[in-house]
Amino acid sequence: EISGGGHVEIGPGTTFTSSTLIQITTSLTIGRRAVFGQSAMIVDGNHRWRDPDVHLLDQGYDFTPIEIGDGAVVMSKCTIFASLGERALVGAHSLVSRPVPAFCLAAGAPARVREYYGRPENRPPDLEVG
Repeated sequence: EISGGGHVEIGPGTTFTSSTLIQITTSLTIGRRAVFGQSAMIVDGNHRWRDPDVHLLDQGYDFTPIEIGDGAVVMSKCTIFASLGERALVGAHSLVSRPVPAFCLAAGAPARVREYYGRPENRPPDLEVG
């Protein structure tokens, strides 16, 4: 589902298994050879909901372009609201609401970085694992 001026770009060798849902109003860029498990969902918008006097459906959305790096892997039944770095790995049933850096395993709802597995010299200095 691409709305308004939405744009989706999918790199060569990227694989989607069954029932992937993509909803984009801004942009989605997926690199080469990314993998998406069954029932993955990628969306660039979140409902606004904080006004107690206005129904959720009438409050609009906040949109953020999504970038998914080369070789990223998203396991089954994940929801992606934020960007994933190169070779990022998202565990099954996770909700990614914050960016996941390159070469990191993230899991949970909300997903948190659990492990960095890249070269030690490339580890982001402010990366919190836990």
